[in-house]
Amino acid sequence: MKIVVCGSMTTAKLMVSCKRKLEDLGHKVVLPEFTEEYAKLSTIDHAHTESARNKVDYDLIRGYFKR
Repeated sequence: MKIVVCGSMTTAKLMVSCKRKLEDLGHKVVLPEFTEEYAKLSTIDHAHTESARNKVDYDLIRGYFKR
C-alpha cells in the first residue's frame, strides 16, 4: 500500500520514524521533501525557518500534492 504522511516539519523526526516502521511492514511511504534532512537539524526553530524558505524556493507544496 502507498501511504502519504503529512505533517509540520517540527514533527520531522516522528514522520521519519513512522516511515521506517511502515516500510518494515511492506508499505511504500511518501514524506514531504526534505523531511529526513529536517529530522537531522538540532532545533525546531531551525527546522521551521528552513521549511518556510524551502516551501517557496522549491514550490514544495505543489510538488508534494503531485507525488
